[in-house]
Amino acid sequence: MKRLLLPVAAAMILSMSSPAQTPATAPTAAVNQVGQNKIAINFVWTLIAGFLVMFMQAGFAVVETGLCRAKNANHTMMMNFMVYGVGMLAYWLIGFSHTASSSSPQWLQRWSPLLC
Repeated sequence: MKRLLLPVAAAMILSMSSPAQTPATAPTAAVNQVGQNKIAINFVWTLIAGFLVMFMQAGFAVVETGLCRAKNANHTMMMNFMVYGVGMLAYWLIGFSHTASSSSPQWLQRWSPLLC
């Protein structure tokens, strides 16, 4: 097993190396790779933040249900998860276009974010 480890590791390292690049294309490839990494990091961070918000909403529902009477537990849980769904729908309809576009007028972005 140990005799196979070194050749397999060497083959893996050699297979990961990229082909030789000309000096003119090396900076362009590096810039493209940096741009792709930036997009990937932003995407992953957005997913992590979304998951944290989902778990936070579930935590709020559990806390609020624990603070009410047992007969109201179903209603409280339903209302908490309904509010989350309404919030997601509102963000999809209004908020995403506002945050993702730069075409909104400056006064509209500053004073009335719900109208754009």
